[in-house]
Amino acid sequence: MATFAKVTCSSVLFAQFDEVPIEYLYGGAAALAVVIMLLLIWWLLRDRRPPPEKAPPSLRIDVASLGDDGPPRTGPQLELFNIPVRLAAVILAPTGRGNELPINVDQTDLADAVVPGLMDIIHLHRSKVYRWPAQLSAQGFANTLFTNVPLPTEKGRGSPWSLVAGRVQHEDQNLLVGLVLCAETPNNLGQFVAERPTQWLDMLRVRTR
Repeated sequence: MATFAKVTCSSVLFAQFDEVPIEYLYGGAAALAVVIMLLLIWWLLRDRRPPPEKAPPSLRIDVASLGDDGPPRTGPQLELFNIPVRLAAVILAPTGRGNELPINVDQTDLADAVVPGLMDIIHLHRSKVYRWPAQLSAQGFANTLFTNVPLPTEKGRGSPWSLVAGRVQHEDQNLLVGLVLCAETPNNLGQFVAERPTQWLDMLRVRTR
């Protein structure tokens, strides 16, 4: 009797299966094939996505980390508008999109292109040197410098700190230079831009003592 019931049940199921329109079976098979194909495409492409872009390096410079000492009392003296200052840091950058600083740049010639004798100051003051990526223009470089090297007060006025940014001509190349300067006492110098290479000499000089 149990065997008869099983046979009867199976017959009913197969009879219902035979009643399903063939179009439904084809449609279901097609849908399943599409799903499998999409999963295969996703699996093949998931590792081919371009890697995320690297975040640009931070250009931030904390002047507090450069020390608040004034200029040394011996050796050659750097002056900004006749006020003795310590050269705490030098920032160098090429001009033009995609350009890079020359690896073999003659730092003495480059420093002297800013103001004669500046390389002696760099050695004496043990100035930190930073190499920045290319900047599109001298004015853009100055804005980037003033933004990323914030001074303790509004534009440095009323503090010992000053910033000077500008362009220099070095071996037929235009390079950008930023100077972070610290005086012995607070002053009202602030921030300056050398709009042409010769204007550095209007602001800075190295005095032999």
